[in-house]
Amino acid sequence: VSQSRYTPIHFVESNLFSALPSTAHHSFTVIVANPPYVDPTTLTEHSTETISLHHEPRVALVPPSENSFSIIEEILSQAPLWLAPHGHVYIEIGYNHGAQAQEIAKKYFPNATIQVQRDIAGKDRLLSVSLPLLLNG
Repeated sequence: VSQSRYTPIHFVESNLFSALPSTAHHSFTVIVANPPYVDPTTLTEHSTETISLHHEPRVALVPPSENSFSIIEEILSQAPLWLAPHGHVYIEIGYNHGAQAQEIAKKYFPNATIQVQRDIAGKDRLLSVSLPLLLNG
């Protein structure tokens, strides 16, 4: 494989978008997030969907507001400012969050292709938002 086929990747670790300078507006081709999204009431369940959660720290699972969609919505509301015109957003979501996550994404990305990808067990797992490629003339 020739060197010309490689694309440089720059990773940025941030609490949401707080570490990014304003000069980076509209410059990110891909935004990936694995935010806390678990409804705290599911932590007491012992189903196949939730049993693995008992091994994770609560802070990694449950948003501070305890609203499963609060951080997902915060990411989606801010992402248009940071995303390049042809960019993509990928957010891990809860096993039963697909429909509501799509509705939230449509609010902030009305012209995007919005999909929910399922995991190997067939459960909602990834919200995918892809902006259209804009062609000039």
